Amino acid sequence: LAVHVTSALFVLSDISVGSWHMLAPLFALSLVLGWLYERHERLSLPIFVHMGFNALNITLTLLIAAAGPGS
Repeated sequence: LAVHVTSALFVLSDISVGSWHMLAPLFALSLVLGWLYERHERLSLPIFVHMGFNALNITLTLLIAAAGPGS
């Protein structure tokens, strides 16, 4: 239950930052990060998964921007 509540609070804190279409993936990511921490009792694993998620989003954003408008 704690992971679900924390995940919901995490998503609610990001509403003003991102678009509405990102709320479900962020909630899923937060659930996975919480589960990883609970399962392995190590903070490093969720941190690396979060870094990978951010790196993927930055890469996709740069690729879309490089393609230019209308591509």
